[in-house]
Amino acid sequence: MYNIEVNKTTIQNHLQYDWWKYAIIILVAIITWNGVTNYKINKAIPEDERMEIFLVGDFIYDDTTENISSKILEDVEGLQKLDFINIPMYPLEEQKKRLQGLDPENKDSVDQENTDDVNETAKNSVPIDPQLDMAGQQKLMVMLGSQSGDIFIFETDRYKLYAEKGAFMALDDHMDKIKPLLNDDTISRLEGLKIKGEDDEKPHLYGVPADDIELFEGTGYDMEDKVLCITAYSKKPEKAWNVAEWLLTNGR
Repeated sequence: MYNIEVNKTTIQNHLQYDWWKYAIIILVAIITWNGVTNYKINKAIPEDERMEIFLVGDFIYDDTTENISSKILEDVEGLQKLDFINIPMYPLEEQKKRLQGLDPENKDSVDQENTDDVNETAKNSVPIDPQLDMAGQQKLMVMLGSQSGDIFIFETDRYKLYAEKGAFMALDDHMDKIKPLLNDDTISRLEGLKIKGEDDEKPHLYGVPADDIELFEGTGYDMEDKVLCITAYSKKPEKAWNVAEWLLTNGR
């Protein structure tokens, strides 16, 4: 029978060549533990005291959202947990060009004016990998399809797409509160954000310009041309509005 001598040298050699196995085991254990812990925490908190805000578009490379969440929870009553969830993906127009077989970064495939628009939109953001974009598209569809999330922040084109399909709550009744929270430039955008949905007899305001929100500066998420929306299926619309109002007030 072959006996393996266990001593300091054999242990060092084993760790030198097989360290990655232990790293994977530890990583899996941490992920499993976090998943179970978060599940138990969420299970213990009533649904109407939890909120999710999805930041769609630019990739957040410096995540400071926990600090923002803590401040909101201190000021907004009736909430115990608030999560910001980033869904990175290309702007809608860029996705359309790629589906048509055009490369927005190739000057020969699109006209210079459109290329300049894409570059202007992405100048302050981190480049997104095509696979990350595809995963983001799938995740967004799953989140909306499963009626997850209370607040979404999109680029204007994507807001219009989903607003037409009735995904968001009309904010017309909050107009008197909205205007004092915006500067003159963003107020001028309100009329262009009124959308006539599939079931609407007339256009309604389903989103608020988020340009004035400065909380995410330096994170990679650019608020320029973004729109803040409350989902039509949110089970806590008043709390969602209170959080939206907080972002528009304290985020400046």
